[in-house]
Amino acid sequence: LDWRQTLRYSFLILAVALLVISPWTMRNALQFKRLILVTDNTGFNLWLGNNPAATGGLYTAEGRHISSTVSEELKAELTAAPDSPSRDHVFRRAAMIYILSRPGRFFELIPARLKALWWFDPYMPSGFGRFRVLVYLALLGPALLGAILSWRRIQDLCLFHLMALIITGLYAVFFGQPRFRFVIEWCLLLFGAFALAAIVQAAAVRFRAASTGETGNRT
Repeated sequence: LDWRQTLRYSFLILAVALLVISPWTMRNALQFKRLILVTDNTGFNLWLGNNPAATGGLYTAEGRHISSTVSEELKAELTAAPDSPSRDHVFRRAAMIYILSRPGRFFELIPARLKALWWFDPYMPSGFGRFRVLVYLALLGPALLGAILSWRRIQDLCLFHLMALIITGLYAVFFGQPRFRFVIEWCLLLFGAFALAAIVQAAAVRFRAASTGETGNRT
């Protein structure tokens, strides 16, 4: 694939995605009289990751859901909001005020957000069983190796790299949760398969080289 063909495929995928969600977008426009692509909780999600109690995940350091820390002042604004898009706007404004007033804290939480996304949320009350962690490690290790090795074929696999980067960048701003990566865990499987194929190919080359050397020594 050349870059032009890759871009065409990328725009085609984007166009199909927009076509799929267009009926719901039209429904939102008719009901709320504003442009809402799919959901009206973007501001709420931004606030969950950017408020005085934020930890990078969905829970406080004490194990409470972040939504339980809404201040009385913010509750009053939410009560006065006439509909869900307006309430979402209240959350968005509160999040932006917090980010602009404490930009250092925003950047400080980025590693915690990515840890909660690509690893596990350390403050989730239910915790994570050892078996689940081991299974994820068995997937993540080969996937990281495959992602590195596949850079040599970035032109063919750029869409998969791009999807992983978009998800990472998106939740670096909002907040992380393990379930958010489920939508692209099939990419991890692909990268893991790429790593396995590269290892098998390298082993086969060495085996043939060793066999050729032994044959030469015998002759």
